[in-house]
Amino acid sequence: DERIARFTDAIARQPWESRGYLHLALLLWQNNRTDEARDWLNRGLVIAPDDIGVRSARARLLHSEGRFDEASEAFAEVLKLNPRDATMLVGLADIDFARGNYSEWFDKMLRAIKLQPLDYEIPVHIAHCLYSLDLVNDGDWYLGHAESIAAGRSRTRVVELYRSVVLADFAKAHDLSEAMLFERIDNRRGAFSLTLLVYVTMMDALDRSAGIMNKLDQLVPGVTAADYQPKSELEHIVQSYVNLMRMYPAAAELDGNVLGDAALSQVNKNLGWPTPVEIEPSLALALGEQDRAVELILTRLDTSMAFFWASLITPGKGSSRFLSPLAQEPAVAHRLAGLASDKQKAATEVSRYIAELDLHL
Repeated sequence: DERIARFTDAIARQPWESRGYLHLALLLWQNNRTDEARDWLNRGLVIAPDDIGVRSARARLLHSEGRFDEASEAFAEVLKLNPRDATMLVGLADIDFARGNYSEWFDKMLRAIKLQPLDYEIPVHIAHCLYSLDLVNDGDWYLGHAESIAAGRSRTRVVELYRSVVLADFAKAHDLSEAMLFERIDNRRGAFSLTLLVYVTMMDALDRSAGIMNKLDQLVPGVTAADYQPKSELEHIVQSYVNLMRMYPAAAELDGNVLGDAALSQVNKNLGWPTPVEIEPSLALALGEQDRAVELILTRLDTSMAFFWASLITPGKGSSRFLSPLAQEPAVAHRLAGLASDKQKAATEVSRYIAELDLHL
């Protein structure tokens, strides 16, 4: 990649400039070269041990890799340098959630709100996690709080999509996502990418998948043409998805797996960075790879997203079009049942904690 070479040359010319290490690492991370990204961030810290940007990026990278012990230490180190960095506190909270420490998660999220009361993304994040536990009323309060700070933001609207899916209101999720796409919402934190995939997934859930290509051509006129040249990031994202849709039938005929790890790496690169990990099961479901979706839910997602996506493949709640033969196998069914049990325990603990807070307030 020309940009990677350019940043590498810049570091060679100015090895004392820590910003170069940060920019190169972020570019490598964008290209899913996480080992190299981590190495360059570590080198940057040798040059500038107190560079908060480098330390923050390293903490987020470790967290994204599931290296929770190292990430916890890294988040804490940034907080020592900048005690008001709510983003790092949210990172620590996310690790608590993934480890099943739900009271600690909620406490840290409330502390983050106090640190940055005008940051709408913190209550949005709380709402997202609460929805993943089916705590819809509590999630609504925090989503409403986020809207009161900054109405109509793309990330807020994406979480509203989650709410519709949690309630199994696939028609509403379809209509909301379609409206968001045609309004050309921005791609902050992968919002446009995720909305597109939720939209296609809902079309499948409503048995409208035959019209997907026509809808994408309406969204970006000409995007389904083989010689189409995208003129913006959003158009590039839509074209990438069109190409994926074309890949799938050929891969299926060859008994291949279009969503193998190598393909997912390319998806993450094409659909906009940082691509939320929750896109992967959505993509699997939209392309009809239910077994792959189950695998991703059980092995590749943090706890809140596993809770959320598992609801789509749960008999009696999710769409029948998403049910996977793999989910019926005894060993997998046992793990999904364990996930459902963990979700119920989490919801009970969080509900109790919220009730106790209300009593003290």
